[in-house]
Formats: sequence, structure tokens, C-alpha cells
Amino acid sequence: MKKTENEEVRAALAEAKSRAVELLSAHENIFILTHRNPDGDAIGAVAATVLTLAGCGKKPVALINEIKSEETRFMAECIADYTLYGESPERLPGKDDLVLLLDCANSERVDRCFADLVKSAACVAKVDHHQDSCDALQYVVDVTDPGAAAACEVLCDILFPLAAKYGFTPGRDVATALYGGIMTDSGRFTYSCTTGDTMRTAGALLDIIDGDVSWMSKRYYDLKPLTSLRLLGVALLNTQIFADGRVALLAIRDDFYSQAGGKPGDVGYVIPQLMNIEGVKISAVIKPAEEGDDREFRVSMRSTEEYDVAALCRTLGGGGHKCAAGAAVYADSIDGAFETVKGLCLGALRD
Repeated sequence: MKKTENEEVRAALAEAKSRAVELLSAHENIFILTHRNPDGDAIGAVAATVLTLAGCGKKPVALINEIKSEETRFMAECIADYTLYGESPERLPGKDDLVLLLDCANSERVDRCFADLVKSAACVAKVDHHQDSCDALQYVVDVTDPGAAAACEVLCDILFPLAAKYGFTPGRDVATALYGGIMTDSGRFTYSCTTGDTMRTAGALLDIIDGDVSWMSKRYYDLKPLTSLRLLGVALLNTQIFADGRVALLAIRDDFYSQAGGKPGDVGYVIPQLMNIEGVKISAVIKPAEEGDDREFRVSMRSTEEYDVAALCRTLGGGGHKCAAGAAVYADSIDGAFETVKGLCLGALRD
């Protein structure tokens, strides 16, 4: 009987996962990277992969320039001995080593200090859940499942079969890292990307953890320094509403930090609050990029299910999920970037 398109996609994905297992088996030294300013899914994926590879007798190295957000940093504590932080790592991949990108749809999204390293590597593989058709890099294996809620969900079908080949049984630490990545990227299992497979995978990980995980959700989402909560208040006071309440936009300005008594840092916790405003269908937060071009601004966008912000971000060279995406905007000022994003959002409502 002829396979349906869905069956063919699933078969191709299963084959890619099997090839990823074989590729990881074939290399001893494996350098692991993720996107800059890593979130919970990125760090969870890196941590789970490093711990599994070490348990299989491999020599993993995580290359991370910096983890800027307080709520994510704790997730990397378990791999401190395997992580090289900073722009100039002491070790670099050799011609026989594998470079593995996790939760990184496009090789351009790694920290800029690692960009040349990735481009010049002899063997690069990728595991992710973001679809990206703009990446010029050729991967020896590319496991991308846009139907998964998180990169950690995809990794479960790779790390556990790999561990079984080496007689290693991933324990609580690996399961906690994977669960944390799935929990954070699914918004505590409330985002539309959450599927039955997502919940079954999370349930299997909870069986391994066999203990309380509520602390992780509270630490990642709820516990904030007082300055961060004050910054949220300043941000909400400066949020602008358009299109009869359907669009909420915020430009993060430098003086916000002085008003809140803090310093510039990650503000990813702000944008989910904009989607909690009654009537809002599309929201966006624009802030200056923290490195590189002074004309570069970063935009994070969210939407309800009827709007596709990933499509909007792709027009700017970015991407992501249908209801959660990001991109870079280039303008002479943050006001110029704000107007660009405003035009995209209002255009989406008209369309």
C-alpha cells in the first residue's frame, strides 16, 4: 500500500534519527554548540547530550560564550566540567571531530565568536525542531522535526538508543535536563506546540526522574530578582497598543534599566506577559542587540493560533514557531525598528 505523505515524513525522520545515533557512535570527540543567548531548551539539550555522551565513554565539549539569563543558568550547572565558556575556547575541533548544533535552526545563530569554527568544521550535524530553509551549511546529518515542541523532545529518540548501544542507562540527571527543555519550550505544556507525543515523552522522563520537578518550573518561570520585576513594571507601562487592542508592541529602551535599578540583560520573560493582555493577538518586544552592529535590533514575537509570526520573522531573515518567533531588524534607531515591526504586525492583521 502506498505510504501517505505523513507516513513518509515520519519514516524519513526516523531514518535521520538512526543516522544521528550512528554518527555519534562513530566519533569520540564531539563539540556541542547551540544558539546565542541560550534558553531552557537549548541548555537542556546541551546538558542531556553531554551527560549521555560522557556516560557512553565519549569526550564531549560544550562551547558556550555566555548564558545571560538567570533563569537558564542553573540548568548548565550539571555540565560545568565539560563546558568551555568565553569567546576563545582552549580546545577546538580537529578534522576527525564532530561538531553538533542543538536547538539551532540556522548555523548563523551560533554565537558570532564560534561562527568561523562551525563553517570550517569538517563534520557538522544538527538536531532541532525549527524549520529553516535559509541555512547554507551542509550537514552530514540533519534531524529537524518541526512537529516537536522542543529540541529535547527530538533528542529523546537519539540519546536513549545511543546509550543502549553502550550499555549506559541515562538517569535522573539526563532525564531532568530533557524534561526541563521540553517544559520550558512548551510554556509549561500550555503552548499550541504541545502534542500527545510531547506529553508521552515528558511522562516517560518523569518516570525516570521519579521525584518532584515542580521546583524547576518555579525557578525558571516564577522566581525573579526584584529588579527584574521592577523592569517588567516599567515595560508594561511603556507598552503600546494598536489595532483596537489586537497588537501590543514594546521597545526596550536603555533608561528602563536605570528606572528599575538594574542593568541590561535578558528580557525574555517580558513578552509572554504581553500576550496576557486581553484582546491581544500579536505582540512583539524590540531591543538593541547586545553585540555587533549598532544598527541591529532583536525582535521577539508571539501570537495566538490564527496568526503566523514565524512567517513575519522570515521576512526579516529570522524564524521560529508559528506562535513564537524572532529575528533581527536593522534600523538607524530603535524607533525605526519599532516602526518596521509595527508595519509587519498591522499588515498581518489586514491580510
